[in-house]
Amino acid sequence: MTTLFISDLHLHEGRPDLTRAFFRFLDEKVHANDTLYILGDFFEVSIGDDLFTDYQLEICEKLSTLNDKDITTYVMHGNRDFLLGKRFCKLSNTQLLPDPTPVQFGLTQTLLSHGDLWCTSDEKYQKYRRFVRNPIAQWIFLRLPKSFREGVGVKLRSNSKGREIQDYSILDVTPETIEQEMLDRNIPIVIHGHTHRPARHPLPEVAMALHTTNAERIVLGDWDKKGWYLSFENGSFDLIDFDIEP
Repeated sequence: MTTLFISDLHLHEGRPDLTRAFFRFLDEKVHANDTLYILGDFFEVSIGDDLFTDYQLEICEKLSTLNDKDITTYVMHGNRDFLLGKRFCKLSNTQLLPDPTPVQFGLTQTLLSHGDLWCTSDEKYQKYRRFVRNPIAQWIFLRLPKSFREGVGVKLRSNSKGREIQDYSILDVTPETIEQEMLDRNIPIVIHGHTHRPARHPLPEVAMALHTTNAERIVLGDWDKKGWYLSFENGSFDLIDFDIEP
């Protein structure tokens, strides 16, 4: 039995290569009795479960088939798809997780997150994040006319690449913020996405403070020219990439 982690697929109709890669990943890498964690930005944008496109419904249907193989799938909101809700979970047979979420894997306590809440150097974004994650703001937005919300979705898609490239340094997480949270929670392993900078960062000072042999921050990669996933099996993590066929 294997536990798998992915994030930042940014699935949308304009990238059929990513859709094919994701379906192939589910068919070839996720096996019966495995567990799959999707740590945010699964879709490029979400403007409400009631406005799912045929494409998004197809993705939900594919996810739902995992349940037939006794595969449990968890989903966490990202900065692009934080409006995924109960209908999405019902259609896809998935469970939503709060961000962050502590989980025990074997003997290792691990903290899972999309990662954007730790980008504390980007004060403007953090103010925006607090506003759009407010339940009252979301309640109001989801009751706005569908045409207005669809316009917001188009704008978000058209603007997405520009901010990611221009502000790449400020979009990165603040390591000190994460390390302090690890110390406060007494958790030696953190797994997150969002930054599009896949890597494994050993944290010997955190390990020493927590009186453990290993502490680490593992960053999942985004799916573009390559796909990325993290595998946990037999007590160890393995960060794996693969080519996405155009």
